[in-house]
Amino acid sequence: MAVVHSLDGVRFVTTGHRGDAVIANLAGYVGSRCDDVLSADAGTQVRTLLADGNVLHAIMVYFERVGERWDDERLEWFTAATDGIHWTPADGLLSHVTR
Repeated sequence: MAVVHSLDGVRFVTTGHRGDAVIANLAGYVGSRCDDVLSADAGTQVRTLLADGNVLHAIMVYFERVGERWDDERLEWFTAATDGIHWTPADGLLSHVTR
């Protein structure tokens, strides 16, 4: 399960029996929002990464860069083995994603 938080509350929630499903849903979320909430260069980078199949990197870049232009967002990732992982850009996403 993954939850995207903003200053005014929960913005997006996704669940799945496998990590791949959650990752795909997060990719859809960042792909649908990147042009509206990121700077032009960051939005282009996220779209390019998604198109090239670098989905995890695209998600990481989105959450590193969101908040530079508009409201900040925070990704919280839950797995069966943890109570919840609070991801921030400094943490690095790839170490927290399990498939």
